[in-house]
Amino acid sequence: MSTAKGFADSTKTKFATAHLGTTLLSYDATGVSKLVVAIGTEAGFNNQSANVTGITFNGVALTQAVEERTYLGDRDGGTAEIWYLDNPDQVSATFGFTVTTSAGGINGAIAAIIGLSGTAAGTDGMGATDAAFTSLGPITTRITTTAKGSLVIAMVENSGANNAAGTPNVVAPLALLQNGNYGSQWASIASGYQSVLSLGTTITPTFTANTGASYSIHTVAVEFKAPVPSQYWDVNNTAPARVDPRPPAPGMPRPRIGTRRPTAPIPSRSGRRVTPPSSRPARTLPTLTPLLLTPRTTLPD
Repeated sequence: MSTAKGFADSTKTKFATAHLGTTLLSYDATGVSKLVVAIGTEAGFNNQSANVTGITFNGVALTQAVEERTYLGDRDGGTAEIWYLDNPDQVSATFGFTVTTSAGGINGAIAAIIGLSGTAAGTDGMGATDAAFTSLGPITTRITTTAKGSLVIAMVENSGANNAAGTPNVVAPLALLQNGNYGSQWASIASGYQSVLSLGTTITPTFTANTGASYSIHTVAVEFKAPVPSQYWDVNNTAPARVDPRPPAPGMPRPRIGTRRPTAPIPSRSGRRVTPPSSRPARTLPTLTPLLLTPRTTLPD
């Protein structure tokens, strides 16, 4: 079964912090089929909102998958967001981040960059999403997978209170990608991943972090799906029949999904009834599977 995979080595998973405004981070996208960015920001003044308005890689815009930026006027404002880019330029280039706030500029930002392989492209490659806001916990999201072999990436942004954001962490089975804080613990993030083999599985990515009545804690999660394997026609009926990608033989209708190869007499073009010979040795067509990139180190299934 195909599974969405990620690079866990230091060259394909990176972490960047910035105390003021635009962030530039050099990244080598060679061998990566999907870039994922988990980013958290905080407004420069207390009691103001923050929002990521754009991310680019090598000048190409990423697409936002999910965000959580609930803003309550009596506390620090922040945001947690996940963005992605399919088929990035296979070069070493820089990321650019644009962040806006309601006032006071940006306190800072932390971004975790994750390179993936073996994922479906476009909106077909993105499954379920979830976002949650809390102050006292629990710090969790909830995802029910929409495909087999998915990879769920989740993150938390803690805007803290009185410079006490601390450093959040993941709770197993979520595996840590990156975590940290900036300034004098002004704000912090943590990001993690979990492989989910079965369709319709509900998971609750969970984090630990400092909490309090005046905290703003934002959590998001996204399911990234594996590509669907190519379909084939199993002439030996050893598996459920698929659509034969070849054109049908003269007089032979193309089978539909869920049907088996016809064995009853069928009309030919000449009008005669033709019965497929039962003594002919059966032959199994090879299963067509997508070519998956194999990084040096991959996240476990």
